[in-house]
Amino acid sequence: MNVNYVRYGALYFAAMVVLAGVSVMMTRVLGFGFPSGAASIIPPMAAALFEGQQAGRAGARPSGRALWAVAFAMTGVAVLINGAIAAIFLSMAETRALLSQVPLRYFTGIAALLIAAVLLVNRFFFGIGLKSGLAKGTK
Repeated sequence: MNVNYVRYGALYFAAMVVLAGVSVMMTRVLGFGFPSGAASIIPPMAAALFEGQQAGRAGARPSGRALWAVAFAMTGVAVLINGAIAAIFLSMAETRALLSQVPLRYFTGIAALLIAAVLLVNRFFFGIGLKSGLAKGTK
């Protein structure tokens, strides 16, 4: 099965940028922002769904173990992207001052929960996209 992780990363990042823009617009127009939980889940959902459709159209029929391997690799891409963004923000003194008020174990726990959520979203939405792509490919 051939999964394009660069395309997954590009779609993931594009979805993050679009959701950030939507959140800013919502804050200015409606007075409240986009829910952060949804902003954490929608980018991997969209990217995994698209990649699953592409793999399905190519005729891939992976086992459950292969689906989990793809999900772990996709989650690694997401962690790398978010790590790069975090490194940029941590280079700012204001961000470091704000984060110094939060105990590291809380920050680490939240990050671990988000990574686990992204893993599950990648696994299940890649599978949904795969089924969709297989159905479209056979017609």
